[in-house]
Amino acid sequence: MSDPFPSPPGTNPPRHVPNRDYGMMGWAAAGIAAVVVIGLTLLWAESGRKSTQANPPAVTAAPAPTTGTSPPAPETTTGRAPAPAR
Repeated sequence: MSDPFPSPPGTNPPRHVPNRDYGMMGWAAAGIAAVVVIGLTLLWAESGRKSTQANPPAVTAAPAPTTGTSPPAPETTTGRAPAPAR
């Protein structure tokens, strides 16, 4: 009986193919990627806190007016016309 799968001489497949288990490499790459993403996120979050630019105060403190003086006109303090009387 003849060979059903003839091949040229010297091209026989190897008898044993080494079994390389690459299954864990995916988990390892995913773990390394997760650590890198978390590290970059923490660096980005910290960069916002370390700002050296001073913010202006929301309210400027001034001494209270002396007794018996009238308060300043609204046009001089807010820049708006006073509200009409009701």
